[in-house]
Amino acid sequence: MALVAEAEPEAISWQSKETLAVAKARGVKLGNPNGAASLRGAGKGRVALRTTVSVNADGFAADVAAVLADIRA
Repeated sequence: MALVAEAEPEAISWQSKETLAVAKARGVKLGNPNGAASLRGAGKGRVALRTTVSVNADGFAADVAAVLADIRA
């Protein structure tokens, strides 16, 4: 099992490289077409998402608080 576990990452790497080479040979454009610009702008939209998740989590916590109080009692 140890030998298989040691060989697995190398096999995965080889398979990934082969798959990417085949895709590139077919003319598939690899990577992000917007380049690093999309990565720089990625954080801007997350503020609204974090706010929504936080509001939902606070609502859930308020709903569960009564149940937890009953269980503790």
